[in-house]
Amino acid sequence: MKKLLALVLVIAMAFGMLTVAHAETAVTVPSTIREGASIPAFITMPEKYDAATPTKLIVMIHGHGGNHNEWGGYDAIAKGCSENGAIVVTLDFPGCGASTESFQQNTMTNMKQDVLDVINYMKANYNIGEVDGFGYSMGGRIVLEMAAENMFVFDAVAFIAPAEDYENLKLLFGGPEKWVEYEKEAAEKGYITFTTIYGQVQELSKAWFDDLAKYPDGLAEAAVANMANVPVIVVYAPDDEAVAPEVSQGVADVFNAPVVISPRDGHSYSFYSQDPEVIATVNESCIAFFYAPADFVSAPVEKAA
Repeated sequence: MKKLLALVLVIAMAFGMLTVAHAETAVTVPSTIREGASIPAFITMPEKYDAATPTKLIVMIHGHGGNHNEWGGYDAIAKGCSENGAIVVTLDFPGCGASTESFQQNTMTNMKQDVLDVINYMKANYNIGEVDGFGYSMGGRIVLEMAAENMFVFDAVAFIAPAEDYENLKLLFGGPEKWVEYEKEAAEKGYITFTTIYGQVQELSKAWFDDLAKYPDGLAEAAVANMANVPVIVVYAPDDEAVAPEVSQGVADVFNAPVVISPRDGHSYSFYSQDPEVIATVNESCIAFFYAPADFVSAPVEKAA
């Protein structure tokens, strides 16, 4: 894997693609489904953007309760991809980061549309070529659902521990029995107040539970039906406590995709981990993948044992 990453990055430098990126620019994108609501979005541009030439767009989608740069972790990947000539955009979902909305609006329906609204905004304001997706945890599930519904199919996707499995997802919220209790309470009151294992207090709405129940099984299989020939990689850690490693490997198997193994630190990856090896493994593999997705996927990448 290290030899492959080094080769791809050497190719990038040989073609003179590594330049200095501009700073991140914040914009607000009107929601098309929530009257008066706006979506905070953050754009990182390559230094040599040419409006006459279609430019690759990479959309980085955060996890449940995260924010547009996952507390700084997305920044290095955005910078590296922009240095390779891509435009990168991130966004805050309702109740997260710079969003002024209630977390009760944090539903799959709203988040999927927010991603699409931001993509359409970028297409309206820049000369966009292919559109690639980066989905971490719940962000990965968003990418899968968008593809399954043919709402939007990215041209290449990096999944970081995608929360594809409905039953596995319940474990992060107290397990199946607790999930049933929460669903019932949310149905009666409209939402529940939940404190995550990371100490975040969230208001999970009835719609949040209803949306997730739409895909109790087979989400990856439904997505891959609309993603023929889309290059995919899956990154995960063998000690991930939030998304079970077998879930991530299962997604990789469905897509026949190469995997990149983060050596430790569970669900932290390069976003919350301080481990240099974890950060280098995740960041370098993702930057190299987005530089040349088809070449990365077709190269002999070692799969997890």
